[in-house]
Amino acid sequence: MTFAEREAHRPNPKMAAPAVACAPGRKTASPARKWSSGFGAVMLAACCLSPAFAQEPLSSLLERAVVAALRERQDMPNEAEKKARYEAYKERAKAAQAAYDNFRYTEAQRELVIEFIGAAMKVIRGETEFASLKRLLPVARVGKGWQPNPSTRNSFDARVLNEWTSIYVNTIPRRDGKPGDEPAHFQIEFGPIIHIQRERLERLLELKVVHGWRSEGGNLQYEMPQLHGLPPFNGGVFYYSPLKQPQGDFEIKVVFTYLNGPDKNPYTATRLSDISISRNYLTPEQIKQRNDKKLGHLPQTGERAPKDGRYLALFANDALTASVPPERRTCTYDKGQWLGPVHLNDSATGQTDAVHAWWQWMGPDPLAAEIEKLFPRRS
Repeated sequence: MTFAEREAHRPNPKMAAPAVACAPGRKTASPARKWSSGFGAVMLAACCLSPAFAQEPLSSLLERAVVAALRERQDMPNEAEKKARYEAYKERAKAAQAAYDNFRYTEAQRELVIEFIGAAMKVIRGETEFASLKRLLPVARVGKGWQPNPSTRNSFDARVLNEWTSIYVNTIPRRDGKPGDEPAHFQIEFGPIIHIQRERLERLLELKVVHGWRSEGGNLQYEMPQLHGLPPFNGGVFYYSPLKQPQGDFEIKVVFTYLNGPDKNPYTATRLSDISISRNYLTPEQIKQRNDKKLGHLPQTGERAPKDGRYLALFANDALTASVPPERRTCTYDKGQWLGPVHLNDSATGQTDAVHAWWQWMGPDPLAAEIEKLFPRRS
């Protein structure tokens, strides 16, 4: 047999170790020994597979691993240390709870909250820009919102009140295709609760107030049934709509949550827990039903004029109607002629938009006779 053949058949002590049988009275390996044995196998595999480890002696790797394990064990607290830490935590929690319970809003803070709520209503209605709220309070962080879902949550810095109150506005991408976002939901979650008369907020936001249960046309929601293991809700949730809804493609919904006083009467409660103002976006069918209810007796864009004369355009949005002078939305139509939209210039974009209109007959055109003489109709 040649030297090469002998070397090929010679057992390699580094790759295989002889099996050792346990003596009859010898104890089996402990879990720690099994773990260390397995840990060594893992380290050996890492040494073989990783080029970086392959350049370092195995004894050095094992020594580093043992030192790290011992250091980690030394850092673990014993029972006395655990108990001391828990007692310190309880003291900190007790102090934090006392600070929360003893907190009282100042009159200036209360007025700031009321001013912010009024400004938020205008923003959600679409009457002012979202940036107007940032002039009252800065936005502290931006994250994911859930109302509606998906949306972007803009959380305001409420530390001017305290560290527990949450104030945010959720925005969504503009649905008209233009760049930017539009506000969809505003909410304040007070911690602790704040004393604000419900009637003052109703007047501020110009809400429709109806005494009674919501299911019967009122504002007060039926109290939720008590959940198992939880105390019953001692308060009232009030739902509102504005006296005058915006004439866009959404309606406004306002919700107050009040906690009862000693008399347990939600109508006399003054402790406001949270408030929300949100948009309820309408479907095209809901928009048509609303507009028909308001202007359904008038012919509209895409229909034929019922008779000759001057027509005045009215829009679903009352604010838009009021902003356009009558002479810019008045047109003469002949009987049977198609009624068109009104072309208005958008000062923000510089573009001209065709706006759907309802046409109100104003009477005969005073120039119609003169026009007839100059341009007689063919019979």
